[in-house]
Order: sequence, then structure tokens, then C-alpha cells
Amino acid sequence: MPKVSRSRRSIWLRRALLLGGSVVFSFLILEAGLRIVGFEFPVTTVRHPHRGYSHRPNAKWVQRSEGFATVHTNSRGFRDAEWKIAKPVDTIRIAVLGDSFAEATQVEEEERFTELIEKQLGEQRLFESRKIEVMNFGTSGYGTAQQLMTWRHDVKAYRPDFVVLAFLSGNDIRNNSELLEGDPIRPYFIERNGQLVLDDSFREEQFSLARSVGLEAARYSRVAQVVYQVSRGIRARRKIEQLKQSSSADAKVVELGLAEPGLSTWIYSAPKEDKYEAAWRVTEKLISQLNDEVAESGARLVVVTLTNAIQVHPAAKCRKQFAEILKLEDMSYPDDRIREHCQRAGIPVLSLVPGMQAHAQRYDRFLHGFKNTRLGQGHWNAAGHRVAGSLIGDWLEQELARDKSQIQTVSHEE
Repeated sequence: MPKVSRSRRSIWLRRALLLGGSVVFSFLILEAGLRIVGFEFPVTTVRHPHRGYSHRPNAKWVQRSEGFATVHTNSRGFRDAEWKIAKPVDTIRIAVLGDSFAEATQVEEEERFTELIEKQLGEQRLFESRKIEVMNFGTSGYGTAQQLMTWRHDVKAYRPDFVVLAFLSGNDIRNNSELLEGDPIRPYFIERNGQLVLDDSFREEQFSLARSVGLEAARYSRVAQVVYQVSRGIRARRKIEQLKQSSSADAKVVELGLAEPGLSTWIYSAPKEDKYEAAWRVTEKLISQLNDEVAESGARLVVVTLTNAIQVHPAAKCRKQFAEILKLEDMSYPDDRIREHCQRAGIPVLSLVPGMQAHAQRYDRFLHGFKNTRLGQGHWNAAGHRVAGSLIGDWLEQELARDKSQIQTVSHEE
């Protein structure tokens, strides 16, 4: 085998160094450019011992991918102000559990329904000099199982008077099933002898090496953030294309823009498969378990079922087309089932669909979606939060009035 001359090795080394230097220089130029123009896709996800994952505590970033908002998290990783453990004197505390609809990084903090509720209730004379404090524990991607864990390990210590479970049927039921969700790093509860048991195997799971490196790099590099987001976008588009290539009804409603790939459509009718009924059953048990634990702490649980975009589409013909393709009489099944379960358990429940649908149709207004994404899909925009906040605020005022004497007694004892 011929030997490589020293001069040739020297040439190869110089070329390698030149190439490496060019790559580093290009990276630095691109990194600097992205920072100058303020371009970023921050990745703030970290592992959490009880909830599987959460936002990084005390983080701050600008969200531009859907809507626009400046986002900051408190010391516990929630998008809200810093709270004191001890409840202030003459204060009624309302804790809100939910997913991305409650967290609402698509709008500015003051535009969220939780802040609007706090302002609305605070202006009422019903409680005289009492202050209303609404605490937002919403976290993107969470299902009812993670919300139960949030109650146990985060919310309970603050001793709220009311706990609002903001329930999104579009994905919360799926989120509660390991079989349907398939995410190994989130907690699940399983049925065992009629009881819910925590499957804590998520604590042993770790991010893959590639994901761990990517997440860590994205904490510091704008270029890494772009690469991470592009890779996520490619995976999402592949899933959509795979769905569209099928001949299913789900594929048709997605292709027509009537449904979102990330939301379930099977929720709109009675389950025809065991895996869906099992997911429903666990979800109902989770709500009952949360209610029991909240009541044991001296607080009261109320449930608000949120809206999937198609349920409140301003055009009746689009809602009708969606129902016809999926062979549905209407889209009320998930809200009806949650309401019936809550009524059996003695839990007050409000469905936002009727009120928000009426508003959307009357004013021909999209309550979901943004100009930089797509109107009629995705999360609530500012108008959606205003309508939801008003409906929830009016309803909570009645519930608070019903429990006024009990809340006063508890606060006096404290």
C-alpha cells in the first residue's frame, strides 16, 4: 500500500482546516444575523419529575410561530406572575388547570381569558373588598393526567378556593392514553381493579441523545433553533401527507381545511373501539379523582369544556360539511359526555361551545386562528379569549355567589 507523502498530508490538513474555518465563520455570521433581526424559535422544554416535562423556570422569549406574544415563566415554569404560597388576606384564589389554550402563548398575557376573568370578577361588588386572584397553571401539551399531577405537586400548596379544569376534548382524551398518545415521557394513569394507578415509568425515560443535544444547543443558538423547528415542521408535514394519501374521512376533512391533524375526530361520536372507550373511561376517572382531591383540600372543582375550532366555525355550512363527511348528527358528543359525567359526580360544568358558536356566527368572526397561520384553525385569538373570558366570568360569578358564605368562613379562619 503506497504511503501518503508528508506534503500531501499537509495539503489535506490545510484543506480540512480551511473548510472547517469556513463552516465556523458561516455559522457565526448566520448566528449574528439572526440575533440582529431578533429571529428566534426558543426551545424551553425541560424534564420534570412529576409532570414529565415543563417549561424552563424564569425563562423569557418571543413567540412568533402562531400569533405573537412576549412570554415569561415564573420560578415554577408556568406562564404567570410569581405567587406567594400564603394566600393574601381577603383574597379569593382561583387556580386554572389546562393545556396550551390556558397557557395561551399565542396572545399577550393581558389578553388571556384568565386575566380577563380576574379583571371582570374584581370589578363586581358581589364580594365587597375581597380581591380575586386567578392563577394560571396551564402548560402546552398537558392532558388531564398531567393536570392532576400539577394539582398534587404545584397547585395544592397555594390553597385555592376554586379550581377550574379547562378541558379540551380535541386532544385531552387522547393525551390520557399511553396507547393513543405514545409519548413515553409523560405520566399516565392506568385502571387496576377499578382504581386509577400512576404509571411512573416516565421517570425512567430520557430524551434521546439527539433530542437532548438538540434541546441543549437550542437554548443558546438561534441557528440550532431554526434547525430544530425545521425538522419538526418536516415531520409534521410528512404526517399530514401520509394522512392525505389515505382515503379516510379524516383525510378528507384535513384536506378541506375543516380539521387539524393534531386533534382527534373520533371524539365526536360514541367510541366504536375498545382503545377509545378506555381513553374516555380513564379521563372520566381522572376528573373524578381530581374532584375528590380538590374537595379534600377544602376547595371546589369546576369544569369548563373549551372549543375545537370546527365547533365554533362562523360558517354553518362548514360545520355541516364536517359533520356530513364524518357521518355525525352533530359535534356535541364530547361536551355532552363530560357534562353528564360531571353532573353525576356533582361537579359544576360549563360548555363554551354554544355561546362561542353563537357569537362567531352572529358576527361572522373567527375565534380560532391568526393571520400568520390560518383563520379557523389552531388556538384562540384575542377575540376568542375575550368571548371565552366573558362567558366563564359570568358563570364563575354565579358559582362564587353560591359559595360566598363558605369562602368567607374559610378565609376568616385563615
